[in-house]
Amino acid sequence: MTQNYGRRSVQSWKYSLNFSVLALLLLGVASLKVIELQQLAPAVSLIAAALLIHIRKLLNQNHYQQQLINAVNQHSIISVTDNVGLITDANDLFCKISKYSREELIGQKHNRIKSDHHSASFFAELWRTINSGNSWHGEVKNRAKNGSFYWVQSSILPMFEHSDKPSGFISVRTDITHQKSLEQALTDQNHHLKLITESLHQGLFIQNAEGRLTYLNPAAEKLLGWTLEELKGE
Repeated sequence: MTQNYGRRSVQSWKYSLNFSVLALLLLGVASLKVIELQQLAPAVSLIAAALLIHIRKLLNQNHYQQQLINAVNQHSIISVTDNVGLITDANDLFCKISKYSREELIGQKHNRIKSDHHSASFFAELWRTINSGNSWHGEVKNRAKNGSFYWVQSSILPMFEHSDKPSGFISVRTDITHQKSLEQALTDQNHHLKLITESLHQGLFIQNAEGRLTYLNPAAEKLLGWTLEELKGE
């Protein structure tokens, strides 16, 4: 998958400019007489060598940038859309987590993986942000092709070409499904613990490291004759 995300045209222009300059130099050299060539040979050699060094440097930079892109692809779930949200590119991790093939995703909107967990206002705010040229960051719950759900930490960045309006968007995500599962398990555990403590007939209180009360069950409030709010800070 090619994922230069806007750099392609800039790099092509740089290469075209360098090769065009070199071609013009060679055409000029070809029109000179032998004696003139002998006189200009050192200067032409220096110019050609400088151009070749510069071109090699650009190629090395392109190789370095490609390595960075490959590293991001190994870690992040990435998709690219046009300015109306149609997917134009998707990396392997996106296909893997969504269970859709790249062919099934290209030309579709992200509604294909919509979970219906988020409200319409959630997505309206998202689109308002990125259409205004700003980046959006947040957590999104999606639905895979097989019906399973997954969570991602998402960053959506607008891309610009010839105007100040976004020509497309790139979404970079990290799978946080396991983290969200742990958070939900902790929430459920706290809920069950609260049900148990509130059903006890014995008074129960909890203090923090400074000795301040952070919890009183109903039995403790009844025994003391005060609520937690009344005792806080005492």
